[in-house]
Amino acid sequence: LAVFATYFGDENNKKKIAGKSVASNSQLSKNDTARIYLSANPGLILDAGHEFSVFVKASRIQQSGGLAFDLNFDKNILTLTKVAKSDTLAADKDILTLYTIDNQNGCVIMGCAATGSSGKGFSANGTLFRLTFKVKKEFPNTTIHFSHSGLIKMDGKTYLPAIFDSLEISKVDGVISNKAGNKENILGQNYPNPFNPALTTTKIHFNIPVQQRGTVSLIIFDLTGHIVRKLEYGNITAGNHTVVFDGRDAGGRFLPGGIYYYQLQAGKFVVSRKMVIVR
Repeated sequence: LAVFATYFGDENNKKKIAGKSVASNSQLSKNDTARIYLSANPGLILDAGHEFSVFVKASRIQQSGGLAFDLNFDKNILTLTKVAKSDTLAADKDILTLYTIDNQNGCVIMGCAATGSSGKGFSANGTLFRLTFKVKKEFPNTTIHFSHSGLIKMDGKTYLPAIFDSLEISKVDGVISNKAGNKENILGQNYPNPFNPALTTTKIHFNIPVQQRGTVSLIIFDLTGHIVRKLEYGNITAGNHTVVFDGRDAGGRFLPGGIYYYQLQAGKFVVSRKMVIVR
């Protein structure tokens, strides 16, 4: 388990790992390079006292010796309350996982390593960990980011190239959204809200001040983060736009009553709002 001996045993070795294994996105091709990244479901309440989850995910990790990293967060805003392995990771008896939570310094040290008993190494495509954070106080934006990150070969000495993508989040009307792009993009509150799809539709207004490259989408999520409807509009002109939502899922069925979130994705800009369906 050289990856843990190297990483957890000596702060100087952690600094060496950081220097050798991490490359910027401009230096590496995302088509064939291992990627370790963070994600969070949209539509999560970020008011003080509430909890939300961040997922550590990986793609294209093939037969490595292991993975180790620090995750850093603002200790004045967030407290890490729980770390849980994914079902896939928990079921693999050939993979050893370790983590140490340090809320005083706003950090958690984490790692996965192949035990060597099977000789297959550590490979991953999908979720590795689920981290539960509790909001200590309201915030306009914050970042959860990697440091001292390393992906190591089976020999425990050689470092593999990897991209580590952090997560920027901003609080927009009590919901989570990835912080990126032009802040002048505006997503209005749907009206009427609440609404009963059996009786009426609801209108969603948004403004795009500049022409966006790529598809503009409006996605509806339930409380679990499951996509129930996705509306795509292609490249649209700058200005004000209105979408009429009929309260139906992708199969044309009326959605049950409850809290939902709608998310505007326009270029790099992503923002979400909450809506309520009553029946």
